[in-house]
Amino acid sequence: MDQLKSMRLFCAVVEKGSLAKASEVLEMSTPMVTKYLNALEHRLGTRLIHRTSRQRRLTPSGEAYYMQCRQALALIDEVEADLVESAELPRGKLKISAPTWLTHPSFAKIVAEYRRRYPMVTLDIRLDEKLVDLIGEGFDIALRATHNPAPHLIARPLCVAGFVAVATPQYLAQHAVITPEDLMQASAIVPSEVDLSGVWVMSQAGVQRSLSLKPHLLTDSAAMAKWLALENAGIAFLPIAMVAEELSNGQLVAVLNSWEIRPITLYAVYATRKQMSPRLRLFIDLLAELMPEQAGFSR
Repeated sequence: MDQLKSMRLFCAVVEKGSLAKASEVLEMSTPMVTKYLNALEHRLGTRLIHRTSRQRRLTPSGEAYYMQCRQALALIDEVEADLVESAELPRGKLKISAPTWLTHPSFAKIVAEYRRRYPMVTLDIRLDEKLVDLIGEGFDIALRATHNPAPHLIARPLCVAGFVAVATPQYLAQHAVITPEDLMQASAIVPSEVDLSGVWVMSQAGVQRSLSLKPHLLTDSAAMAKWLALENAGIAFLPIAMVAEELSNGQLVAVLNSWEIRPITLYAVYATRKQMSPRLRLFIDLLAELMPEQAGFSR
């Protein structure tokens, strides 16, 4: 008896809830499904399903075997899909976690370019500020801006993201910010997911000054931080890419623009290099190729 076929048959019986329904999915007769199931239990030396005329119920051994079968079959299907994908255009689904501050045209252009190149891949992009559990929540990749990537994950640097302190001209007319000391006393609006405790400010002359910020407003949304700054609520520390348009049209201005906030590296973070699918590898390669060319980013 084909072991792989018997595993798929057993899972179908469990998931469909009856031998008859499983036989329809498997395109086999019900007696043949019963024969395979009996042979499987005989080979394993244990009963997997309690069968009566009215119901089917997994035994404890059956529950354990079902969970192991699902994991094994999922791995086999993934390996086969990757082999097919490597020989053809990549296909399948990529689940991506990214911070909300990547909600801007530059990132959208890269995503659209990936779709043009690989139309058989479905992208599921979740924008959130939390650090997701890649394996537990089923993510293929996370994009994270940090000075210290998690050591238990694979982190490939993509580009450097520049940050800037911004405020409206109206706010600065009422709250003069001339020195870094003035900035440390100002009403700071800080995205709570970005660690600014170790930010260094560098002058053009090479003088370094460490900022000890006293945030007056904390938010887990970089978009909210920008809108608060536009409402004259204070000085926001944001990625340059996120406020490029507002800086260009004068709605916001850079505070202490002769000083530079220490940039943060944007990483592609994933769980393992083993059995990396072509669709994931190609997505990371495209990010590494195009992200540094976008406004607000560099190599």
